[in-house]
Amino acid sequence: MIAIILTVGCLLGIAYEDFKNRSVYIYWFVGLFISLLWMVLENGSFDQVASRFAVNMVFCVLQLALLNVYFCLKERKWIWIFDRYLGWGDVVFIACVALLWDLPGFIIFTIVSIGFALLIYVIGMRKQTATVPLAGLQAIFLIILLFLEWINFLSLDSVLTVKLFS
Repeated sequence: MIAIILTVGCLLGIAYEDFKNRSVYIYWFVGLFISLLWMVLENGSFDQVASRFAVNMVFCVLQLALLNVYFCLKERKWIWIFDRYLGWGDVVFIACVALLWDLPGFIIFTIVSIGFALLIYVIGMRKQTATVPLAGLQAIFLIILLFLEWINFLSLDSVLTVKLFS
């Protein structure tokens, strides 16, 4: 329970700073990583968590590389996506969350949370700012998921676990 409280506290800190400043101090991410690690180690072995994290990070690196290639081809010159399109905080947040699920669940979380962030941005924030506070909105989405699990409305493991083979 302490790990969940610390996780929610870090998620709230990330959301607040991302909304307010469009930047997040690194200590929020360090706290988030440690609290999420504590949370997942309560239910699984270190080898299992390390393996899951490594697979998800390989997926992230591949995804970011392809995204960078896409923008290079689109603009017909070499660009670095972190200069204009994506913040380092967004990437570090996703890296922290990579601890939570196996690859299929991680992919589902990433897609749905980005969809949530874009929906909230288009509905209520587009007129206020030109940039999307992606890490902050994904943090809010994760808080909502954790709350729904806490009140037994859903189980994150069952919702975000996809069996590829029976």
